[in-house]
Amino acid sequence: MCTDTSCACYRYVFFVTVNGKEYAAAPLYFTTLGPSIKPVSVLLNGNGGSVSPGFISVTLEKTYPALPTPVREGYTFTGWYTGTSSSAQRVSAGDAVPATPPSSLYAHCEKIPVADYTVTLHVYNGPIGTNFPFCWECALACPICSLPSFCCGRRPNCPLLWCSRCTTPARWR
Repeated sequence: MCTDTSCACYRYVFFVTVNGKEYAAAPLYFTTLGPSIKPVSVLLNGNGGSVSPGFISVTLEKTYPALPTPVREGYTFTGWYTGTSSSAQRVSAGDAVPATPPSSLYAHCEKIPVADYTVTLHVYNGPIGTNFPFCWECALACPICSLPSFCCGRRPNCPLLWCSRCTTPARWR
């Protein structure tokens, strides 16, 4: 006899007619199992960063497992989302996995702001006599000579240049 409540049980009784007389055979019980719940793979898209592992396995209508933290230089990770847009739904470990989970989760990150500073150079223990801006991503203007200078080009439209002849070592404390 079937007693499992997570499945449907059916009782079939077969009758046999022999010489006009009907006989009942022993009842047969059949069980139909509920839907098979298998893990589903969800791709983890670093969205410009790197992430390992690149996917997770989730079980429908259970909870999301621990999610890895992606790495993207110059950015802070803010969370996993169902899409790349700002209107996408955030997904965290412990959240319920929907009956139709997303095929991918996307990392969202915020750029770490880069500050500009003013630096005063003192050459041979004497001041150059001027303050000028310093860009961490490029370099600084050369107040010493008029040789052609160059910029690293990582910051668009940066007005600051670095002279390759007059480089000055610096130590930050």
